[in-house]
Formats: sequence, C-alpha cells, structure tokens
Amino acid sequence: MPAPTAAYPSPGEACAEGLLPNVRLDGDPNGSPAVWVTSPDGDRHTVLWPFGFYATFDPGLALFAGDGTLVARGGDVLDLGGGAGANAFYACVIKGVYYVWPPAS
Repeated sequence: MPAPTAAYPSPGEACAEGLLPNVRLDGDPNGSPAVWVTSPDGDRHTVLWPFGFYATFDPGLALFAGDGTLVARGGDVLDLGGGAGANAFYACVIKGVYYVWPPAS
C-alpha cells in the first residue's frame, strides 16, 4: 500500500532544515493515513514520505523506499529531517539517509 507521499514542485528542491527527533513508526492498514509517527509525548504526526515510499502490513508494519529497500519497521525509533507543512511533516532525511525530492530521472 502506498505511504502518503508528495513531490516538491521542481527537481533538486532542497530539503528544509527541520527535525522531528525520536519518533516511533506506527501504522494501521485501516487507518487514514495508514502510516504515521508518534513522538515520545504521545502526539501523533502525519508524515509525507519521499516519492515512491510504500508500506506493507505482512504481518507487521514495514516501510520501504521506492526502490524496495527496507527503511524501517513498526516500532522503530527514527529521527526525521525535513520540514513542517500545514498538515504534515515532509520527511527527506530518514535514519541519516537523504532521499531526493523528487527522485532523480
């Protein structure tokens, strides 16, 4: 199932310099969105993941990059770099790996 993703308007757009530290990857295949992160204080944050990211729930949550690389599993604690939008955090640095927005062609 696709994880919520978004693309910046132009190739090579720089990632904002925000940080969402020590958040736990959570999800529910019947949720909307199906994948989110939870901060240590219990707040739930919607995340727009880099283009092409997707999640599976077989049996537990797994988050994959567009090329099929496993990025994280449900319950993993992550530091996300990116920026806050009006209704979501735009992630582009996950576990120290920078994901280009949009992907290079």
